[in-house]
Amino acid sequence: MTPFLKILEKYRQISFSQRDKGDRFERLMKAYLLTDPKYSSKLKKVWLWNEFPGKNDLGGNDSRITISAIPAKAYEYVVNGKSAIEWIMERYQVTTHRESGITNNPNDWAAEHNQPRYILDLLLSIINVSVQTVDIVEALPKVKFD
Repeated sequence: MTPFLKILEKYRQISFSQRDKGDRFERLMKAYLLTDPKYSSKLKKVWLWNEFPGKNDLGGNDSRITISAIPAKAYEYVVNGKSAIEWIMERYQVTTHRESGITNNPNDWAAEHNQPRYILDLLLSIINVSVQTVDIVEALPKVKFD
Protein backbone atom coordinates (compact mmCIF):
# COMPACT_ATOMS: atom_id res chain seq x y z
CA MET A 1 0.00 0.00 0.00
CA THR A 2 1.38 3.41 -1.00
CA PRO A 3 1.93 6.10 1.65
CA PHE A 4 -0.96 8.09 0.18
CA LEU A 5 -3.35 5.14 0.48
CA LYS A 6 -2.14 4.57 4.05
CA ILE A 7 -3.03 8.16 4.91
CA LEU A 8 -6.48 7.79 3.35
CA GLU A 9 -7.07 4.58 5.27
CA LYS A 10 -6.05 6.34 8.49
CA TYR A 11 -8.51 9.15 7.72
CA ARG A 12 -11.28 6.60 7.17
CA GLN A 13 -10.55 5.08 10.58
CA ILE A 14 -10.30 8.27 12.64
CA SER A 15 -12.90 10.48 10.96
CA PHE A 16 -16.12 10.85 12.89
CA SER A 17 -18.21 11.91 9.86
CA GLN A 18 -18.10 12.20 6.08
CA ARG A 19 -17.57 15.94 6.50
CA ASP A 20 -14.63 15.38 8.84
CA LYS A 21 -13.15 12.94 6.35
CA GLY A 22 -13.63 15.46 3.55
CA ASP A 23 -12.07 18.26 5.61
CA ARG A 24 -9.04 16.10 6.36
CA PHE A 25 -8.68 15.16 2.69
CA GLU A 26 -8.97 18.80 1.65
CA ARG A 27 -6.18 19.80 4.07
CA LEU A 28 -4.05 16.91 2.79
CA MET A 29 -4.50 18.05 -0.82
CA LYS A 30 -3.67 21.64 0.11
CA ALA A 31 -0.45 20.51 1.79
CA TYR A 32 0.41 18.35 -1.23
CA LEU A 33 -0.18 21.13 -3.74
CA LEU A 34 1.89 23.58 -1.69
CA THR A 35 4.85 21.23 -1.24
CA ASP A 36 5.02 19.07 -4.38
CA PRO A 37 7.56 20.63 -6.78
CA LYS A 38 5.33 19.97 -9.81
CA TYR A 39 2.54 22.16 -8.44
CA SER A 40 4.03 24.45 -5.78
CA SER A 41 5.90 26.50 -8.37
CA LYS A 42 2.73 26.95 -10.48
CA LEU A 43 0.30 27.93 -7.73
CA LYS A 44 0.24 31.29 -6.02
CA LYS A 45 -2.36 30.35 -3.41
CA VAL A 46 -4.28 27.23 -2.42
CA TRP A 47 -7.44 27.77 -0.40
CA LEU A 48 -9.48 25.40 1.63
CA TRP A 49 -13.12 25.68 0.58
CA ASN A 50 -14.09 27.65 3.69
CA GLU A 51 -11.23 30.10 3.01
CA PHE A 52 -11.98 30.62 -0.69
CA PRO A 53 -13.07 34.25 -1.18
CA GLY A 54 -15.18 33.52 -4.27
CA LYS A 55 -17.09 30.51 -2.98
CA ASN A 56 -20.39 32.42 -2.76
CA ASP A 57 -20.08 33.54 -6.39
CA LEU A 58 -19.82 30.02 -7.80
CA GLY A 59 -22.85 28.17 -9.08
CA GLY A 60 -25.03 31.21 -9.80
CA ASN A 61 -28.21 31.13 -7.71
CA ASP A 62 -27.99 27.44 -6.84
CA SER A 63 -25.78 27.18 -3.78
CA ARG A 64 -26.75 23.53 -3.28
CA ILE A 65 -24.33 22.34 -5.97
CA THR A 66 -20.77 21.60 -5.00
CA ILE A 67 -18.16 20.26 -7.37
CA SER A 68 -15.26 18.87 -5.40
CA ALA A 69 -12.11 16.85 -5.96
CA ILE A 70 -11.39 18.43 -9.33
CA PRO A 71 -8.07 16.89 -10.38
CA ALA A 72 -5.26 19.43 -10.36
CA LYS A 73 -4.35 18.06 -13.79
CA ALA A 74 -7.56 19.61 -15.17
CA TYR A 75 -6.10 23.06 -14.51
CA GLU A 76 -3.00 22.22 -16.56
CA TYR A 77 -4.96 22.47 -19.82
CA VAL A 78 -4.44 26.15 -20.59
CA VAL A 79 -6.03 28.22 -23.36
CA ASN A 80 -4.70 31.76 -23.87
CA GLY A 81 -3.16 31.92 -20.42
CA LYS A 82 -6.08 30.47 -18.41
CA SER A 83 -7.24 26.97 -17.69
CA ALA A 84 -10.34 25.93 -19.61
CA ILE A 85 -12.12 25.67 -16.26
CA GLU A 86 -11.27 29.28 -15.45
CA TRP A 87 -12.64 30.38 -18.84
CA ILE A 88 -15.96 28.65 -18.19
CA MET A 89 -16.25 29.97 -14.64
CA GLU A 90 -15.49 33.49 -15.86
CA ARG A 91 -17.90 33.41 -18.79
CA TYR A 92 -20.81 31.79 -16.95
CA GLN A 93 -21.06 34.20 -14.02
CA VAL A 94 -24.07 36.35 -13.33
CA THR A 95 -23.01 39.90 -14.26
CA THR A 96 -24.68 43.29 -14.26
CA HIS A 97 -23.55 46.01 -16.65
CA ARG A 98 -22.70 49.09 -14.55
CA GLU A 99 -24.08 51.73 -16.87
CA SER A 100 -27.22 50.04 -18.17
CA GLY A 101 -28.05 47.92 -15.15
CA ILE A 102 -28.77 44.99 -17.48
CA THR A 103 -28.10 41.64 -15.81
CA ASN A 104 -26.74 38.74 -17.80
CA ASN A 105 -27.63 35.49 -16.08
CA PRO A 106 -26.62 32.29 -17.91
CA ASN A 107 -29.03 30.40 -15.65
CA ASP A 108 -31.90 32.20 -17.41
CA TRP A 109 -30.91 30.69 -20.77
CA ALA A 110 -30.71 27.24 -19.18
CA ALA A 111 -34.19 27.67 -17.68
CA GLU A 112 -35.68 29.04 -20.92
CA HIS A 113 -34.39 26.01 -22.82
CA ASN A 114 -35.51 23.55 -20.15
CA GLN A 115 -31.91 22.53 -19.48
CA PRO A 116 -31.35 23.39 -15.81
CA ARG A 117 -28.13 21.33 -15.69
CA TYR A 118 -26.61 22.98 -18.76
CA ILE A 119 -23.86 24.95 -16.98
CA LEU A 120 -23.08 22.12 -14.56
CA ASP A 121 -22.86 19.57 -17.38
CA LEU A 122 -20.72 21.95 -19.43
CA LEU A 123 -18.29 22.43 -16.54
CA LEU A 124 -18.09 18.68 -15.87
CA SER A 125 -17.41 18.09 -19.56
CA ILE A 126 -14.67 20.73 -19.58
CA ILE A 127 -13.04 19.10 -16.54
CA ASN A 128 -13.14 15.69 -18.25
CA VAL A 129 -11.83 16.99 -21.58
CA SER A 130 -9.07 18.95 -19.83
CA VAL A 131 -7.80 15.88 -17.96
CA GLN A 132 -7.95 13.73 -21.10
CA THR A 133 -6.15 16.37 -23.16
CA VAL A 134 -3.33 16.66 -20.61
CA ASP A 135 -3.01 12.84 -20.57
CA ILE A 136 -2.79 12.74 -24.38
CA VAL A 137 -0.23 15.54 -24.55
CA GLU A 138 1.88 13.92 -21.81
CA ALA A 139 1.85 10.64 -23.73
CA LEU A 140 3.11 12.21 -26.95
CA PRO A 141 6.72 11.46 -27.81
CA LYS A 142 9.16 14.23 -27.00
CA VAL A 143 10.29 16.18 -30.04
CA LYS A 144 13.81 17.55 -30.23
CA PHE A 145 14.48 20.57 -32.36
CA ASP A 146 18.02 21.13 -33.54
